[in-house]
Amino acid sequence: MARPPSRLALAGWAIAGTGLLGDCVLIGLHFARRPWDADFRIFYAAASVGRSAGWAHVFDEMRIHAVEAAIGPPPYWAYLNPPPLAWLAAPFSFLDYRVAFAIWMVLLATALAASIHLARPAIGEERLGWALAAAFWSFPVFFGISEGQPTAVLMLGVVAAWRLSSAGRDGLAGAALGLTLLKPHTAWLIPVVFAVAGRPRVIAGYAATGLPIAALSALSLGESGLHAWLLALTQTRADVAAPLFIFPAFLPAPVALAAEGLAVVLTIAAAWRHRETATPALLIAIGVAGSLLAAPYLNIQDLSLLVVAGWLLWPEISTGRQRALIGTVLLALLISPGTSQLVIPAEAVWLLATLAGAFRPRLLT
Repeated sequence: MARPPSRLALAGWAIAGTGLLGDCVLIGLHFARRPWDADFRIFYAAASVGRSAGWAHVFDEMRIHAVEAAIGPPPYWAYLNPPPLAWLAAPFSFLDYRVAFAIWMVLLATALAASIHLARPAIGEERLGWALAAAFWSFPVFFGISEGQPTAVLMLGVVAAWRLSSAGRDGLAGAALGLTLLKPHTAWLIPVVFAVAGRPRVIAGYAATGLPIAALSALSLGESGLHAWLLALTQTRADVAAPLFIFPAFLPAPVALAAEGLAVVLTIAAAWRHRETATPALLIAIGVAGSLLAAPYLNIQDLSLLVVAGWLLWPEISTGRQRALIGTVLLALLISPGTSQLVIPAEAVWLLATLAGAFRPRLLT
């Protein structure tokens, strides 16, 4: 006979349900009132330009803005993501924008649900409600879906990589991380961490996925398209203030670059320290924290990967101090709409704690 859920588990489900309801209401209101005011409009415009004018023009700002203007009023933004995201949006560009956006958000929500399902062996039934609450109350997760950002797809790739690596299928785990190539700067250190920890098949699988995609991207853009992409990135970095959860927001350029480099060094050192005992969950947590700390630019929805790291690592640790460290990161995500300045110190403490050996996960049986 199944044991009934505890009061603590029921409380988690209640909080998760409240968060989900609030997210659905807010996303519905946003879609009904200002559907054009979303990042999906940029992806839709880039896909429309690539499909009609050729993929070498996918970073042509004037063409992109012309499509955006037909959808809704300013502001208009440049397309900055790698070409595969525009390729992914191409079939949707045949549809009316509102219909395309609605279907796109449903698919993102489906990717989030699939991530949760794949992570359930780690989370456990007793903690599932709280894991859902961590996602539904996290502003980056909600914001990513409401903006049409592919963050939920990245979450799915990371969880799938954990599941496959835990089953001893490291090559396929690396291939699953290929989903993060939609926004590669958010998770690029994860395969490096696995390789340093003595699991090189992960980075081999990642390369087997990433190198052909990179080659196809370069071929589709050509020299002119690559130049336009670099120009768009340079202009955006000069014109748009850095968000408060990356080092360039409050450090001079040379110091910020040094801080990002230090984050990479600390990440590699943490992976090396745990090379003989680390579980895939711990390696992913190290890689996520390091990737986000070292990123030269992020959007707030990219921080959703910290929720995934928390899901996977929480059940493997046993001390209150370890859980307090993870809880601090999740709390920083919860209050990120009010202040995002806590995210960097939370990530740094998490990464330093793994380096110092504060995280010593136990193997789940």
